[in-house]
Amino acid sequence: MQLRSFYAAPSSIVLAFDEAGTPLAVVAFLVTERDAEIRRLYVVPGQRTAGLGRRLTETLLAQARELDLDRVVLTTLPTMVHAQALYRSLGFVETQPYVDKPTDGVLYFALDLR
Repeated sequence: MQLRSFYAAPSSIVLAFDEAGTPLAVVAFLVTERDAEIRRLYVVPGQRTAGLGRRLTETLLAQARELDLDRVVLTTLPTMVHAQALYRSLGFVETQPYVDKPTDGVLYFALDLR
C-alpha cells in the first residue's frame, strides 16, 4: 500500500525538518467518516523536550476541528508515559478500544470535539 493513497486528503502526514532538511518528527492523521486517528507520532530523541510533538498534535487537532469531526482517537503503550502526559494535557482521556480486534497491552485514548 502506498502511504500517499492511504493518507490522502483529508487524511495527512505531517513532517518536521530542521534548517538543514534533517527530519525531526513525523505524525500521520487518518480520517475515517466522523473520526480521525492520530498515528505514528515520532520525534527524534534529541528533540523530545522541545515541544515538537505537542505542536504537531495541536496542528492535527486544529485540522480535525476544521473538518468538523466528532472525535480524535489514538493508541499508545503503557511504557510511553511522556506521550500519555502529552495526550492528557491536550484533553485526551483513556477510553475503550475503538477497533474490532484490540491489541493486548495497548492503551486507547479519545478526545471528543463535539
